[in-house]
Amino acid sequence: MKVVMLLKTTGVQYDDRVRKECGTILKLGWDVQVSVLETANRRYAKRSADGVSIRAISLLSRRILPQARGLVVKTIEMYVRFLAHVLRVRPDVVWMHNQEMAGVLPILALLRRARFVGRIVWDQHELPPEQALRPGALHRLWARLMRACDAVIVANQERCELMLGDAIEPSERVRLHVLENLCDSEFATLPRGRPPAEVRKWLSGSTYFLAQGGGAPGRNLGPLVRAVLALDGPRLLVVGSFDFQERERLSAELGSAFEDKVYFTGMIPQMQLVDFIDEALASCVFYAGTRANEWLCAPNRMFQALARGTAVVVGSNPPMRRVVDARGCGVAVPGDGSDSHAIEMALRQVLARLEETKAAARATIGSMAWEDQVWVVQRALTD
Repeated sequence: MKVVMLLKTTGVQYDDRVRKECGTILKLGWDVQVSVLETANRRYAKRSADGVSIRAISLLSRRILPQARGLVVKTIEMYVRFLAHVLRVRPDVVWMHNQEMAGVLPILALLRRARFVGRIVWDQHELPPEQALRPGALHRLWARLMRACDAVIVANQERCELMLGDAIEPSERVRLHVLENLCDSEFATLPRGRPPAEVRKWLSGSTYFLAQGGGAPGRNLGPLVRAVLALDGPRLLVVGSFDFQERERLSAELGSAFEDKVYFTGMIPQMQLVDFIDEALASCVFYAGTRANEWLCAPNRMFQALARGTAVVVGSNPPMRRVVDARGCGVAVPGDGSDSHAIEMALRQVLARLEETKAAARATIGSMAWEDQVWVVQRALTD
């Protein structure tokens, strides 16, 4: 039994959800092949240590056309290359990722009718465009696309409830499954990490708060930086991608204090994140609440911190506040983390109750496990 995954991502090594899903599908006895377009637009074929076959495609149109130009041409070429792979493999299940794959769905449905494909699973890590969530033509179109799938997966219950609109018939709602971004045992049981030598040298013995993925657009980096700078002692590690222009603006505004207390690591492979999580005072996780996709976030990085026993400071976004309020494993600030004073008060609360907060975070270890959701993957593959 074969599964072909289709996705567009920064890099497979940075996509923890794909890693966890592939591992689960393998353990269920299926063969998994990942066909991926990465940001580097580099073609290669390899097999992961877990036995997952990974085939990265390269687009000629990306090499010829300037960045952000000819998006329609690039998308069509991506679809053609993915579909060619599906036709070669003739998998039992095609597992598509995110809204970028919406346009390929009608063709996959035809291939299923012709028995080139057994089932279609659409894993929507992110919510669809805002217009698709409101009554109207796009909402009805999105519902029809989901209707063409055998299973649709979303990343938390809050998103599921939002997507269960009037355009989805009650009899079809059984197709919608919730698969939360919980941490798996492979990540949770990694040996204890510590920051690399160059980061330890920069820290020079100082403690630090962590902003894993906190430099990406919409993550309220500015308010968090200002909050940390208002404290005596702790510094801030920003792990992952970041907006270079925002970094330059903050540096110009805050001067030497910013350069002294904030460190940007750049992209880090998923399994090396423990080197930054394990010694953090807390992991700060914010999503600007301007769109439903952010307000109803699916916080992989929050679950990663808790799986390692590290407390969290989060916004009041419902999926995160639900966990923090129930378990006392950190602090949820009012709003979405756009108020630097509110963040500062939360960080001071963590420092004032550090041992108690750490103990509450450690108590969550093992209680929110990816492996508890294996039945969701099984149902998506077969029901």
